[in-house]
Amino acid sequence: MQSALSLAGNVKGKRVLDLGCGLGKHAEQLIGKGAVVTGIDASERMIKLTKQRCKDRGHFFVADFEKVNFKPESFDLIIAAYSIAYSNKIDYIFKRFSSWLTPKGIMIFSLYHPIHFFRKIENFDFSKSRKYWIPLKSYDVEVFNYYHPLEKYIDAIR
Repeated sequence: MQSALSLAGNVKGKRVLDLGCGLGKHAEQLIGKGAVVTGIDASERMIKLTKQRCKDRGHFFVADFEKVNFKPESFDLIIAAYSIAYSNKIDYIFKRFSSWLTPKGIMIFSLYHPIHFFRKIENFDFSKSRKYWIPLKSYDVEVFNYYHPLEKYIDAIR
């Protein structure tokens, strides 16, 4: 988490979108550094926890990043920590994200390392995109993600 935020540089006064804000850890740190943060998450529970963590600083709401609409050039920075793995529409979402960024805006995102899948899913085929389910024991839930080969992300970014 800290390395992703260090890539952002000075965020004071910047408009930041935290995609899949989860528990609000990034949002809290960004607000503490002077950013104007908007956070979305598909989970009502996570949005509630983020609002509590950020003490009503920032704007947080339940939304699906494949469906939510923001005006073009609304953000200077988009951060997506592991959240884009919830989409099977890589080309589509990167086009949307790009339209939300200012001309000099940047996007920082993280993906699970392939060893993550190798350890959890027997005979995992790294050459193909696929949906998979992962139990999150600490939350007592099972969530889905999509795995895509790295070249699919590179093509979408281009």
